[in-house]
Amino acid sequence: MSKSFNKFKRRVRAQAIAVSALLGVGVSVVSLAAVILAGKLGGNAVKPIFYVLAAVFAAALSLVLYLIFMPSDKRLARRLDSLYGLDEKVSTMVELRDDEGGFARLQREDADQRLGEKPIKSLKARQLVAGLLVFCISVGCIVGALIVPAKADGGESVIDEFDKQWIITAIGELITTVEGAYINDSLRGKVLTELNSLLDFVKSSDYLSEMKTKAISTVLGINAALVEANSAESLSVVFLESSDDAVKELAKALGELAGSGSKNALVALGESVAASGADDRDFTADEIDSYLAASGVHSGDTLYLLFKGLTAAIREGSDIEDEFSKAATALNAEVIVQNVNRSTMRIVINKLCNLFGITEDDLTAVDPDTDIDLRDPETPPPPVPPGGEEPDKNIGSGGLGTGDVIYGSNDLVFDPDTNTHRPLGEILGDYFAKANEKITDGKASEELSDAAEEYFGSLFDGAPKND
Repeated sequence: MSKSFNKFKRRVRAQAIAVSALLGVGVSVVSLAAVILAGKLGGNAVKPIFYVLAAVFAAALSLVLYLIFMPSDKRLARRLDSLYGLDEKVSTMVELRDDEGGFARLQREDADQRLGEKPIKSLKARQLVAGLLVFCISVGCIVGALIVPAKADGGESVIDEFDKQWIITAIGELITTVEGAYINDSLRGKVLTELNSLLDFVKSSDYLSEMKTKAISTVLGINAALVEANSAESLSVVFLESSDDAVKELAKALGELAGSGSKNALVALGESVAASGADDRDFTADEIDSYLAASGVHSGDTLYLLFKGLTAAIREGSDIEDEFSKAATALNAEVIVQNVNRSTMRIVINKLCNLFGITEDDLTAVDPDTDIDLRDPETPPPPVPPGGEEPDKNIGSGGLGTGDVIYGSNDLVFDPDTNTHRPLGEILGDYFAKANEKITDGKASEELSDAAEEYFGSLFDGAPKND
C-alpha cells in the first residue's frame, strides 16, 4: 500500500480511537453518575464494585465503537476520493493493491503522488465533536452526582467531608491532651481507648447521627472511668455518714478534692484517734473498714490501700500520729491528681458534647442515673445578680477567683523547659508533677513541701485559698 494512503489511515485510526474513548468513557460515566445519584437519593452508599463495572463497561464500549468508527481500506479510499475529488483514483489503487502488473503499478504510483499532495489536516473526524460533547456532559453528570448530598433512610444528609475532617482533628487534639495530662494512669488508658474507638468510628461513618450516638457512649464511658478513678469522691459519700466530726471534716475535704484540706483533715483525725481510748480507736478502725467496703472502691486503689494501712496502724496503737502524718502527705498528692482527673475529664467531656451537640437529656436518655455537668469549664461565668457573689477576678499569675476558691488562669508564666512564656493552665500539671516528685521522694524540706502543697492545692478547682 502507498505511503500516502497509510499516512491518512493512521490519521483516521487516531481519530477513531479518540472518538471511541470519549464516547465509551462518557457513556460509562453518565451511567455511573445515574447509579450514584440513585443510591444517594435512596440512602444507600454505592459499592466499589460499581466503579469497577463502570471501568470494564467503558473499555468494552470503547472497543466496540472503535470497530464501528474505524473504516475499512475500501471505505476510507472512497472517502478520500470524495473529499479531494480524485475520481476514484484511491479506490482503484486499493482495489489493485495485489496486482503486480505494469499498469496497476503505474496507477498506484499516480494515485499515491496525487494523494500525497493533499493536506492531511483536511481529514476531519465527523464524530469527534459528538464525542467531546458526550464526554463534557458526563463530567458534569458525575460532578453533580458526587456533590449532591445523600439522604439516609430518615432523610439525613451525608456529613460534609470538611466537617468530618474537622471532627477527626478535634478528637485527635483531645487524645493528645489526655496523653500529656498529669492524670491517673488507669484513667488515661481507659479514656484513650474510648477516644480512639470514637475516632475510628468517625473515620468509617458518613452520618452525624451515627457519630453522635457513638459519642454519647464515649462520654458515658469516660465518665464511668472517672468515677472509678476518683475514689476520693466515692469515699467522701460514705465517710459523711460517720458520727465523728473529724471523719466528717475529712469527708468534706475529699468531696471537694482539696489536697491541702484533705491533708490537714487527716492529720487532725490522727491526733483525735491518738488521744482517744483503745475502744474508741478500735471503733474508728472498724468504721473506716466498713466504709471502705461500702464505698465500692476496688481493693487495689491508692486511697483504699492508704486507709487500710491506717486502720492497721490504729489497731496496733503505736505511732498513730506519725502514721497519719505520713499518710496525709500521700493523700494530698493523690487528691490533687484526682482533682486534675476531674478537671481534665470535664474539658474532654464538654468538648465532645459541644462537638456532637450532645445535651444532658441525650445522656440521661441512655443512662438515667448519669450525672454529668456539661457547663464548659473554659466559658466565663455569667454575670452575678444583685446581692449574689462577686464574679471571679484576675488575681495575678497565680490564678483567678474570689472568696474561698481560686483556680489556675491562662495568665502567661515562664516555662523553663521551652524558654518561653505559656498560659499557666497548659503547664500547671507539669509544674505539679515535678514538685510532687521532689516531695514524695523526700528531696524537699518540710517547709518547702508544705508551701508547694498549699500553692498547688489552691490552684486546682475547688481548693480552699488560705488568706
